[in-house]
Amino acid sequence: MKVVVLYPVDVVGMWHQAKVADLGITKSYSLKREPSNSNDRNAFAVMDGEKRMGYLKWEDAELISPIVDENRETIRKLWFKASEVSRPSKRGPMQKGQIAFYIEESDEIRMKTLFPSRFMLSVKKTN
Repeated sequence: MKVVVLYPVDVVGMWHQAKVADLGITKSYSLKREPSNSNDRNAFAVMDGEKRMGYLKWEDAELISPIVDENRETIRKLWFKASEVSRPSKRGPMQKGQIAFYIEESDEIRMKTLFPSRFMLSVKKTN
């Protein structure tokens, strides 16, 4: 099994969703796909257990969601981890980080070709 790390991505809506300005850089958050979200059919909620903490920025979700949707059997356990403290934006705090997920070793080459070049991608073997 290998872990794929995809970066950079932004999380927004932390203040609106969870009344926090920063997710912290030491914790991992699960990502929940929300295709029936009335504001964004490509939405990924950033979750802390059952609590919604924010969303992937729509530009990132728009590029990532079709790949995740088409590769549900390949991509396992999707999560987000902040890589720097949040910064202010016009619509509230925004936090840069990375997405990670597990794949089988045999899917590594195909995964590297799927994501747009605006993302950097690294693949590492898990223990």
